[in-house]
Amino acid sequence: CSGISGAPCANVECQLPHADDPFYRYVKSYIPESVRLACRDAFDTPSLFLPYVQRQMDEPYRTLQSDHHIADVFVSCEGEMCADPAECRGHRPWWTPMMDVGSRKIVSWQISLEVPNSERILRAFLLSVLAEGLPWRLYIDNGKDFKKAAGVGLVAAEQEYLGHRMKQLGVQVVFAKPYNAQAKEIERFFGTFVSRRWQGSEGYTGRLGKRSERTQYLCQHPEQLTPFSLFVGYLADAIEIYNTTPHHGTGM
Repeated sequence: CSGISGAPCANVECQLPHADDPFYRYVKSYIPESVRLACRDAFDTPSLFLPYVQRQMDEPYRTLQSDHHIADVFVSCEGEMCADPAECRGHRPWWTPMMDVGSRKIVSWQISLEVPNSERILRAFLLSVLAEGLPWRLYIDNGKDFKKAAGVGLVAAEQEYLGHRMKQLGVQVVFAKPYNAQAKEIERFFGTFVSRRWQGSEGYTGRLGKRSERTQYLCQHPEQLTPFSLFVGYLADAIEIYNTTPHHGTGM
C-alpha cells in the first residue's frame, strides 16, 4: 500500500494480508467492483461497466467472433425446401459470419435455408483460416452447435477427434456468457444489417415479429419474393461494402 506521495504507508492496517482468506476478505471490502472488472481480460463485462473497459484493437485478427443470425427478410426457396409448390411459403435464411474484432471485417461466412449446425461453423472457421491464417482467440456463442464445433460436450469418440484441436492449433476458445449480448461486437454488426440493408425492404419481417400486410402477402406468394440464390449474391455485395467502409473506434 502507498500513500498519496507514492511512499510506503506506515499504517500496519493498510498492508495487504498474506494469508488467503484475509486477503480475499480485504479485496472484497476495499477494491471497488469497477476496478476488479477493468483489470480482467474483460470479454464478458456487465453492461454497467462497459464504457470503462477497453478491448485491445491495436492488432487486427487477434480475436474472431461468430454467432448465428436468422435473416430479417423472407426469401423464396426456389423449390429447395418445399416439395409441394402449393404449400410453399417464404423462408428466412440462417447466416453464420466470422468477424475480426479488431478491424470489424467479416472474414468469412456461411448461409443456408437449413437450421445451422456445428459443421457450418467449422466450414466458416476453415474459410477464415484459409483467408487470414489462425487467430489468437475464437469468441463464440454458448449454443450446443458452437460447443460441438469447439469439441466441448461431445461423446468420447467425438472428443478424441475434435476435443483439443483448437488448443493444439494455439487458438483459445472463449464462450460468451448467456444473455449478455453487449459482450459480442458481432451483435452490433447484425443490428447494422437490419437497419441499413433489410429494414423496409420487400419481405422484411418487421419489428417484434409484427409483419406488414405486404410481407404477409409475400409469404403466401413466395414466387414474388427474392430467390435465395439471388439473395446470397446481394448479401455478398453488402458484406463487401461493409468491409471496405471505414470504421471508427479506439485503436481502429
